[in-house]
Amino acid sequence: MALRVGSDDLKWAVIAINVQRQVGGNLAEVLDIVGNTVRERGYLRRLVRVLSAEGRLSIAILCSLPPLLLLYQAIINPEYVRLLFTHPLGILMVIGAVIMMGIGVFWMTRIVRIDV
Repeated sequence: MALRVGSDDLKWAVIAINVQRQVGGNLAEVLDIVGNTVRERGYLRRLVRVLSAEGRLSIAILCSLPPLLLLYQAIINPEYVRLLFTHPLGILMVIGAVIMMGIGVFWMTRIVRIDV
């Protein structure tokens, strides 16, 4: 059942019950300890999610800022943007910017993702 559901907390409970069945002892006490552990793990997961929310918001803002600035520049002064996409050096700059943005997003998501 634990493999089918795929929950780490359920796997933890199944292992504890199996050990208790082999060794013996008070099942209620084992389940109480497992319940407390599962509750603490849930609390830590929520805490990490809250504390990493600023990083996730930073990723969203930093990813959306360059396209928005490009759109703004295209409205205000379309000649600059046209030159960026028609001149060979401009095309290289756009390709380099996209590659660097991709690398930055990759590393930022790796930094913000914390497994508990």
